[in-house]
Amino acid sequence: MSTCKVAITGSYLAGGAQALEVKNWQQVQVTDNTFYATTSANPNASPELAFAQYMPAAVTWNNNTYYDTTGTEPFAYNGTLGPTGSGLLTWPDWYTNTGYDTQSTYTQSGPPDATIIRPNRYETGRANITVLNWSGQPNTTVDLATTGLQPGQTYQLFDANNPTTPIDTGTYTGQTNTIPTPNQLNTIILTPGPTPQAVTQPTTPPAEDPTAVTSKPSAKPSPKAPKTNNGKGGRGPADAITVSAVDDGGLAAGASAAGVTDAQDSDEGPVLAATLAGAIVILNAWIVFAFRRRGSRARQPAIVTIARRPSR
Repeated sequence: MSTCKVAITGSYLAGGAQALEVKNWQQVQVTDNTFYATTSANPNASPELAFAQYMPAAVTWNNNTYYDTTGTEPFAYNGTLGPTGSGLLTWPDWYTNTGYDTQSTYTQSGPPDATIIRPNRYETGRANITVLNWSGQPNTTVDLATTGLQPGQTYQLFDANNPTTPIDTGTYTGQTNTIPTPNQLNTIILTPGPTPQAVTQPTTPPAEDPTAVTSKPSAKPSPKAPKTNNGKGGRGPADAITVSAVDDGGLAAGASAAGVTDAQDSDEGPVLAATLAGAIVILNAWIVFAFRRRGSRARQPAIVTIARRPSR
């Protein structure tokens, strides 16, 4: 029957004295697999890695990996006799007589440990884990990233042969995890706990810059006094204050000119020019004093003591 087809691809066949037996198929594909056979506890049994019988012409059998600890010829093909006269073949006899496995590998030793994780397509974080622990390690490090667990999420592990009590619990951290593997063949069910909630971190205000200058709104200046001149429209003695003493920083009175500017109306220029000789009458209390040495354009601040003229 042309519909009798078999395809064995990407599989791991191990754990017994006979890894694979294929016969009476019309179309066969055996590619990209790992096979491992061990000695048999039955002295009358023949350990075999691969047994192919009544094979059709349409066969694709290649790119496989074989591990052998049987201690004998582990292949058989359509009754072909091996070097001992039996129907068992060595590795060279196998690929020479069959034409199979021209790009496959064969090793007379056990395979390295292997971990196979199959995530559950219906529940994120759930998975089946198979650990082939040929070296007999009590624990195995596994990477659970492909299961969909989130960092901080808890999980439980159950033995697939006894799924009533968890064999281990833990919290996924985003790193690899260590799980118990007491047997050579460990089949484990991973079940996820609740998905951790995102934690909102408090916002930390930026540190203040000690060098920053914060400007403060300046006080609104008092309205200017109306300009009067003894009630006739100009500045007059009613708004004046008297300089009772002047410390000119070493400048002798009368030796330098003095300019007095109204601080509330400085754009109008000096409102008084005088020499430092005796008391001076100036206009308004908002004033700035500046002194200029003869022959210099630079201004020099002076310290003054002022007193408002007593009211009459």
